[in-house]
Amino acid sequence: MPLIVAGAVLAFLMRPFTKPAGRSAGEVARYLRDFRDGTGEEWDFDDFLGERIADPRLESIRKRAVGLEDVHDPDALAALIAEAEVIAAHDERPAED
Repeated sequence: MPLIVAGAVLAFLMRPFTKPAGRSAGEVARYLRDFRDGTGEEWDFDDFLGERIADPRLESIRKRAVGLEDVHDPDALAALIAEAEVIAAHDERPAED
């Protein structure tokens, strides 16, 4: 047991030095939607909240999810999902010549 606790503390302390995740906007929307709908795996949302995202637009969404007063507020989650979906739609649009 002490070894597990020591490993968890070490992982927490190393977090600022780890590379941010390369998540897509679609993935961010899915994490939020699965949590809101209760369809995700047990630790998915915790993993999402605890891992920085390389894209600053998506990192902003993650930080606001972390800061929610009530993470079970469907309206707050819906707003974050909608924002991620707009980013996903924009990112998927083909570039114009």
